[in-house]
Amino acid sequence: MNEPQQAPLKRTYTPIPGYEHYEHRTPLELLYEDWLAPRKNTTKESTHGAYEDQMLPFFDHFKRRELRTFTHEDVVTVMNRMLKKGLTGQVIVQKLQMFRRVLQWGVDTGKIDRMPLKWRLLPRIQCGKSEKLPFTYAEHQKVLEECAKERYHKFWAPACRIAWHTGLRMGDVAQIDINVVNFNAGVVYLGSMKKSTTREKLEIPIEPDLLPLLMELAKTAKERETPFLLHQMCTYYREQRSVLINVFREICDAVGFRGSFHSYRHAFVTRLLNAGVDPITISSMTGQTLQIIQGYSHVSVNAKAVALAKSRVAMGLTAEKPTIIEVE
Repeated sequence: MNEPQQAPLKRTYTPIPGYEHYEHRTPLELLYEDWLAPRKNTTKESTHGAYEDQMLPFFDHFKRRELRTFTHEDVVTVMNRMLKKGLTGQVIVQKLQMFRRVLQWGVDTGKIDRMPLKWRLLPRIQCGKSEKLPFTYAEHQKVLEECAKERYHKFWAPACRIAWHTGLRMGDVAQIDINVVNFNAGVVYLGSMKKSTTREKLEIPIEPDLLPLLMELAKTAKERETPFLLHQMCTYYREQRSVLINVFREICDAVGFRGSFHSYRHAFVTRLLNAGVDPITISSMTGQTLQIIQGYSHVSVNAKAVALAKSRVAMGLTAEKPTIIEVE
């Protein structure tokens, strides 16, 4: 005799007053979507992905809880989880700022009756200065050797080489496409992400060491019918930017360098300044102001020794040959 079939189990949950009809969204996600709605027409899709990536740790922690029940102890728990995952202080602070921005918007618009968190009670996070460290050529070579290992995606080595020769940010390297590379003129005409509002174009000459790599990447992109030279890296950057940041941090840790992908930008500006290139020329390639370039510069000991030798000549003293110190 056949036994009667049991009805399939249904997922049950305790409905939150006011959110009964939004079973697929949590209160915090709904608030975030309301905050994002008027900004969708003025920002890029990649920016939307970055916003959501910053909010994900808080979505996962608070789940279906009411906004008014949030406490600073909850936020401390989220901060500790991010620290255990290896996120830097600067990244954690950016996520906290985004979270606070959304909540404050909810208070200002009346969607939350009061600010549920006491921000002054949160522990302070020391933001390290790792991104202000420039790569030396020897460190760059070590990074390339590490990127060649099977555990990493194949796009890392080309991305690092492009960053070394151009000083571009991670987002610009990931989204570089065929249309911005002029092989006949030997120049990369790029609209930087941070200069998108002014539509300013950067002109970066293609160095001889970089030209074969760009030609190879362009050929592969045409075969795959995609405009992006690093298509897979572009996908990761738009959908899972934090993954790229964490993986490159692992690469830096493996070679014993306390830096980030942005260190390539510091290295680019530093070696040009040490070579005697004027800041205005550097600004035309990086899009930075002269004040920012000053903050990015890291004058080498050799450059300082040469400057002191020139000062002796200017004073009529004996022009002694400066001692050149080899830096490994």
